[in-house]
Amino acid sequence: MKPYVLPDGARINTGFKYYSVTGDGDAKVPYDPARAAQKAQLHAEHFIASRVAQVHRLAERRTVTGAEAASAPQEPYVIVCPYDAELLGHWWYEGHQWLEAVLRGLAARSVESVVVQTTTLGGYAAAHAPTTVAELPVSSWGRGGYAEVWLQPRSQWVTPRLHAAEDRMVLAAQKHQDPAALSSVQLRALNQAARELMLAQSSDWTFILDADTVTAYATKRIETHLSQFHNLMNTLDKTESDKELATLVHALERKSPFLPELHYRLFQPSSSKHALLRASSRVDTVIPLNEVAVASNKEATQQSHPSKLRILMLAWEYPPHVIGGLARAVCDLSRGLAADGHSVHVITCQSPGCLPYEVSEGVHIHRAEVIPTTDSLHFLDRVFQMNMAFTDLMLGIIRQGLVFDLVHAHDWLVYYTAHVAKHQVRLPLLVTIHATETGRNLGKLESPLQKRIHTIEGKLTEAADHLIVCSLSMGQEIKALFHIPIHQITVIPNSVSSFRKPDPALFTMNPLLANAISPNDVPQRVLAFLGRLVYEKGVDILLAAMPQVLTEFPDAKLVIAGTGPERDSLEELAHSLGDRVSFTGFLDEADKRLLLQRAEICIFPSLYEPFGLVALEAMASGTPLIVSDTGGLAEIVNHGVNGSTCPPGDRDALAARIIQLMEQPQYASKLAATALRTVHSEYNSKKIGSLTTHVYEAVISNLAASTSHSPHQKEIIK
Repeated sequence: MKPYVLPDGARINTGFKYYSVTGDGDAKVPYDPARAAQKAQLHAEHFIASRVAQVHRLAERRTVTGAEAASAPQEPYVIVCPYDAELLGHWWYEGHQWLEAVLRGLAARSVESVVVQTTTLGGYAAAHAPTTVAELPVSSWGRGGYAEVWLQPRSQWVTPRLHAAEDRMVLAAQKHQDPAALSSVQLRALNQAARELMLAQSSDWTFILDADTVTAYATKRIETHLSQFHNLMNTLDKTESDKELATLVHALERKSPFLPELHYRLFQPSSSKHALLRASSRVDTVIPLNEVAVASNKEATQQSHPSKLRILMLAWEYPPHVIGGLARAVCDLSRGLAADGHSVHVITCQSPGCLPYEVSEGVHIHRAEVIPTTDSLHFLDRVFQMNMAFTDLMLGIIRQGLVFDLVHAHDWLVYYTAHVAKHQVRLPLLVTIHATETGRNLGKLESPLQKRIHTIEGKLTEAADHLIVCSLSMGQEIKALFHIPIHQITVIPNSVSSFRKPDPALFTMNPLLANAISPNDVPQRVLAFLGRLVYEKGVDILLAAMPQVLTEFPDAKLVIAGTGPERDSLEELAHSLGDRVSFTGFLDEADKRLLLQRAEICIFPSLYEPFGLVALEAMASGTPLIVSDTGGLAEIVNHGVNGSTCPPGDRDALAARIIQLMEQPQYASKLAATALRTVHSEYNSKKIGSLTTHVYEAVISNLAASTSHSPHQKEIIK
């Protein structure tokens, strides 16, 4: 037999068993196939004789007399012989030979009036319905009560990839309902794809990962079979000729001659009343949907939509749960759409002191309660749990009869729920990308977490029916990073609400802010930064520019509002500037408006900024503005017209711009007045809502025109 060469160069002969299991130490007995087969036959005969004798004894017990005989139940006795499938032919090498001998022997055996018949548990239950129900305990393989063998950090990356592949297989099976319509090669390709999927799903791989033995081998097997599966599906989807497909199929059939009679139709749903829904979790769940709601959602994508749309928003943050600009952008857009008469439902995270459901300024807000976790839980695990809660909430809303025309997802953190909304609920998927992991890290993806986030972003952009970005620079970034055709991307900036002057009677000022801006004996000119304290915001550049500013204007004071992972290092950088720099931490809306009103200049020296909503808020407040000439900021602020710009990362240029506006307050006020007019004309919620609605309409219309084609999974795990 031809030897097989392993990746490390080792050579083995496949199909041979050299030694018997028996023997002491290294002194193994040579394996004798003929003698082993004879032993298997003898053991089978002994097993048959024992079972026949057992059934005979049971039959004798049933012998009764008189009325007792008439009332005695005559259900046949059942002897259950459970064997782990992998035992036969694996741990027990001759197990399949023994099983064949047992089945043949029992089929031919009859003792007096006692007949021993073989059946399956399902067959017996069908013929003799059980009258009692037993609850089985979790086996050792279900360790911890929740199958910890498969659900743990070592293997947490496996299940989402298997689920994605299985979903793709199911959708392909739905698309190709009739095998007769396929060519011979296409049929073989789908069948081989099913084999590759099942090989990837083998429980042994995650068992090996749990045991921490030959983990590299198990990982390679999973990745290899998934790669071969997606390669088959991609080739099947894209190629117009069977030639390329035939070459691939033939090679994989020879490489993995597994279950030769397997047919892809096994992955076709058995009932149209249930849909397989993956709630972005590590556990498969089959959730029966409200049939009317699903049918209505399907009709919504096929028919011309009404003038007023039914929109489902997915956003991980929404006021009062505010981390960055995304929360405010989604809130302003949702309220603007609701004001135009559209029905807008937002699914977001629960926030302390908020109701699980409420209507605020026309927007229906559904807040999902995410299971509390410890700080040690991995960030991506928390994202998965959030998506599980979002998905459960979304499906519950649908079961209640609510119908949507499309789902609008915001950023990668809601990808898994968006995936369910598109592929199982059949909603058109529109996605807004507010920022990318590559951009946030200035083009460097170094940690596994950063790379995984980038991968999920790519999957989300690929799954989207259309993309919205907030700036031209962001559109170019998405096109370059994820190879998305530019015609599938629409640039729509964020809107901003009109500035409302703070009413001191309606809020309690942040004590740190009060100390920073309250009048005292020494006059001070307030410079303000508002935003997340992360590296890409360039706050360290602003601090480096402050000594030059203070030399010219000793009464200047920089107030830094916000929180984030860089706060400690920034406070250390600011230590030498004494009380000329104050950190306030997070500010609520009222306190933020107070700072904007009090500030002489707002400064946003970002190194990377997809849009810069806070810059719009400063413009709306009438406060003069200095920003970096980068990303979306460069598209919002026209230097010398409605604000001032400087090169990103240049502390000297930034200091010069600050000094210029402080020296020329009339010039600064002129820029601010122009900025205010720009905000009112270009970034009002009505205009932005109208632009967004046009995109909604186009997406729904385009999908309705293509309903003759079955939807298929675009997701490819890199």
